Amino acid sequence: MKRKFIYFLSIIGIILSLLTVQSHYAPDDGFCLSGGGCDIVNKSQYSEFFGIPLGFFGSLWFLAYMFSNKINRKYLSIAGLAGIAYLIYIELAVLYTICSTCTAIHALILILIVDSFSGFSKNHSTKIQNFK
Repeated sequence: MKRKFIYFLSIIGIILSLLTVQSHYAPDDGFCLSGGGCDIVNKSQYSEFFGIPLGFFGSLWFLAYMFSNKINRKYLSIAGLAGIAYLIYIELAVLYTICSTCTAIHALILILIVDSFSGFSKNHSTKIQNFK
């Protein structure tokens, strides 16, 4: 159950991250979940690291998380949390706008981080089996 939960959320994260890469290069408004703000964030000077769109690194993070073991997931979680904190700071304090697609990606990362430290999906499935 836990592995399927990680795969499911990671695949959604990869898709959303790749959509932010597409939005970064789109000549006009790219993909954005309801709420907007994506174009301002995805086309800002903060949307790249060494010329590579941040969505690409997000996709790599989800891919690495999907295929890593428990110990490596904890390290990836710390890196993901640091990245999220920095990006939220940029959105709120520098750009004064929120990217709704980015927020969905951040939420997926936070769910995976909480799961990696608490083992929610493992404990949840055990409780359901014990309930029967």
